[in-house]
Amino acid sequence: MAYTYLIKHLPTNCVYYGVRTANKVDPTDDLWKQYFTSSKRIHELIEQDGADSFTVEIRKIFDDKAAAIAWEKRVLTRCKVMEDSRWINANIGGYILPTAESCAKISAFHKGVAKSDEHKLKIAEANRGKPKPPVSEETRKKLSTASAGSNNAMWGKPRTEAMKQAQREKMKGKPSHQKGKPRTEEQKQAQREKMLGRKKNPQEIIKRSEKLRSMNMKRDRLDCPHCSKNVPVNIYARYHGDRCKHKP
Repeated sequence: MAYTYLIKHLPTNCVYYGVRTANKVDPTDDLWKQYFTSSKRIHELIEQDGADSFTVEIRKIFDDKAAAIAWEKRVLTRCKVMEDSRWINANIGGYILPTAESCAKISAFHKGVAKSDEHKLKIAEANRGKPKPPVSEETRKKLSTASAGSNNAMWGKPRTEAMKQAQREKMKGKPSHQKGKPRTEEQKQAQREKMLGRKKNPQEIIKRSEKLRSMNMKRDRLDCPHCSKNVPVNIYARYHGDRCKHKP
């Protein structure tokens, strides 16, 4: 016969609420006669002040163990026992709130341990569809600074051809996340200001040029109807055709 009970420690005026499900006798013949709770703190106080320093009360009797456990959890949650020092209870239904020290130990234990593909999939499934909280500009700047330059995990590590090919295969057939989303004038202006005055690294230009030559990649060429120049298609689109300065 399962039951819940309330115990009060008279010297400190602190209370403890619990549940008993394993008894085989009547609750009145069990509590404080055979059973003195499972709380270590209660046992310490009994050893310190004696069992007579407590008052005990059987609060509710249940025919079903699960119902008794659920009721205890409900009462402890409603009374906010983890936020009130008057309660001796150290947890709610067996759930112990982690301290800062225990959180640090858990973090240190998992630090540097690679997650399995199954673990990653479970995390992805758990987070899928959840709305992400907005990120402030200050936080964005901090994140940018934290991963910029030598702080970036890929800093100074050239990608192998195998890595590049794997990235190509991963992105193949996936539309850009910006596809179909027209940019606002504010976004366009912010992009202009960001790119204004930016100069390409001369070494990067030479490197890219040599790579294109080695791959025999030659762009198609077009004749401009306004200045009659024969130029590559990328130059044509930028400086010729309707944009040609010789256009009447």
